[in-house]
Amino acid sequence: MAQMDFTEELKRLLDEYGDEVRDILEEEVKNVAKDAAKELKQTSPRGDGEKHYADGWTSKVEGGTAIVYNRTKPGLAHLLEHGYQGRRDHVDGQPHIKPAEEKYSEELVERVERRLEE
Repeated sequence: MAQMDFTEELKRLLDEYGDEVRDILEEEVKNVAKDAAKELKQTSPRGDGEKHYADGWTSKVEGGTAIVYNRTKPGLAHLLEHGYQGRRDHVDGQPHIKPAEEKYSEELVERVERRLEE
């Protein structure tokens, strides 16, 4: 009978720990996405007509996945990040999305590990 009690208690503790980990993950994914959008607002190109682009960054979480996107000029993100070849000229890209993605991917892991150690 003691074996059954131990097994049930262990299962309960693991379920509780899993719930805590899930809650921490959900919270930190949301926080990191907001921070990434905030940084992109500051680091995005701000040339002629690009102010609305820089100010358009926002984030949302769908199904546990963070999505950081530009709501005002979504089609401009790829062109500004990677550059483009026009009919008469070439415009070099200004990487600003990839550095933020890399930084905040690492930041998410660090934040979750820190919270789990508390």
